[in-house]
Amino acid sequence: PLASATAPVTVTIGNQTTPAIFAGLTPGEVGLYQINETIPAGVTPGDQVPVVISAGGISGSAKVTMSVR
Repeated sequence: PLASATAPVTVTIGNQTTPAIFAGLTPGEVGLYQINETIPAGVTPGDQVPVVISAGGISGSAKVTMSVR
């Protein structure tokens, strides 16, 4: 079984926040975590859409962006 994160993980893309589909250790890697997420409907497309990851109520940097088409 995959080792999942113990704290709840959410992902905010643009202004849409959803729970992560999966957050936990990456199989076959040591100390590398992965987060699986689907881009929610309603996210405005753009070249620099902000992405914020929160785990256990603590948010990461708001300086991360991604391209959404």
